[in-house]
Amino acid sequence: MKEVVKRKVLACRHDLSNCGTKREKWLKSHPGQACITASQIQWTEEVQKSLRDNVLKLKTDRKKQHLVLRNFTDMIKKNLTRLERIKLVSLVTIEIHARDVINDLIKNQIKTESSFEWQQQLRFYWRKDEIIIEQAIGRFWYGCEYLGNSGRLVITPLTDRLEEIFCLFLLFYEIFRCYMTLTIALSLCRGGSPKGPAGKRKKNVNEYF
Repeated sequence: MKEVVKRKVLACRHDLSNCGTKREKWLKSHPGQACITASQIQWTEEVQKSLRDNVLKLKTDRKKQHLVLRNFTDMIKKNLTRLERIKLVSLVTIEIHARDVINDLIKNQIKTESSFEWQQQLRFYWRKDEIIIEQAIGRFWYGCEYLGNSGRLVITPLTDRLEEIFCLFLLFYEIFRCYMTLTIALSLCRGGSPKGPAGKRKKNVNEYF
């Protein structure tokens, strides 16, 4: 099963590199897990390359991210199946965060890939036929376990209303901060347990992590 998932992600990554910003056909042709993982791998590679070679290319990356989200906005308005909509909602959540990370890098005038503002991000790499996940001092192998067409944070059909998109954005950042704490703890052979009032998505954080 793990080898099948790895092959699906590799094929999805290959098709993604050839489809540019118009990703409707690509999204419908691949499983949701593969789409999200491949998208995160490509985004990490592009942003890190811009930081390494020419930081001015970050503005090009931001423009591309806007075009990708615009394409997804057009898809949202179409008649999608339930599974396609779950897949799209999950991917939009990831892409909104990716766009805002680029905005922060530009705003804070980050010029190197060793800057903490970049190192603190959850980054996906394809190295030596393996998927590696890095964040701060943490480094983990992507297990390639089958997750199905799972959602990210909120599993509801997106509309073109700004309030819902903004809500997704806020929820993602709450989860992201917890991810970083747990990632560093695990890399130090420690553990972690989210604590807080009921309804704060502690269980969801553990499941997604």
